[in-house]
Amino acid sequence: MLFKKTKIEFYECRNGDQLNHAFLVARNRHTVSRSDKLLIQYRERSSLLAVNQHSRVIWGKAACEQLEAFFCWPDTVDHNQTVYWVTLVDINCAVSVGAGNVDIESIKKRLRCGLSGRHYVGTVEPAFYVSQQHGRFYEPRCMFWHLHALVWGIGRQALAALLRDLRASGRYVAIAEGFDGVRAKKIKPGDLPKVVSYMLKSPCCAYRLSRPTRKGPDGEVQTDIDGQPLTKYFHGKSPLRPGERITLFHTMKNHYLDKLAVAGGEGVRLLARAKRRALAT
Repeated sequence: MLFKKTKIEFYECRNGDQLNHAFLVARNRHTVSRSDKLLIQYRERSSLLAVNQHSRVIWGKAACEQLEAFFCWPDTVDHNQTVYWVTLVDINCAVSVGAGNVDIESIKKRLRCGLSGRHYVGTVEPAFYVSQQHGRFYEPRCMFWHLHALVWGIGRQALAALLRDLRASGRYVAIAEGFDGVRAKKIKPGDLPKVVSYMLKSPCCAYRLSRPTRKGPDGEVQTDIDGQPLTKYFHGKSPLRPGERITLFHTMKNHYLDKLAVAGGEGVRLLARAKRRALAT
């Protein structure tokens, strides 16, 4: 029931169609080799490649089976305990677009460190920043690897204390000033399918970071005491364009879904069972 509610199969079918369309029309389609195109075929589904829509469905089903058995009341997708949606980002996990071999194990180790000793299961994935003005990364474009996780077995006050400690540690630094490198929110009843879908489905958005000047109610540019214009960062996103989709494909084509997953505490058993189930399909 949980897998059906996530609509992962629908999203992956759509993303697969859009990737195939990009292979035909994108300006950078010449970068896609014949062997690249084989990676997305149905017969490659058992490999659990991150770029294969059929692998995504298999992995989604296996993960949802374990999450539903652990979290959900019988015959419903409502969770039976308090669960938090935690996101951890660090500018040190951003890499140049087109970078060669990404050390995904080092990225996983750095991001998951903040959840040490907690019960969690999550996924590491890249956010494709196609344009950023004056962000903390030294290039205007980057792949910003980050962690999304379901966290449980921790009270509200303990979680707040953990978040304060993580922010104070300086380990989690957002892509630009004014953004938080550590975020968490309680998952509301009925929202588990939406959150799990976001965690397991393919990335589908391009992100942009701009820094426009601040304007007052009258439309005038606001300034500081020295007369310098005040600015603020604006975080925007849009659906991936064909060329952007191919660039993200090249970033993800050497990664496997079970290797991008992370877990701790009780989540270790959940993830291990999901892997066995998916690899046996």
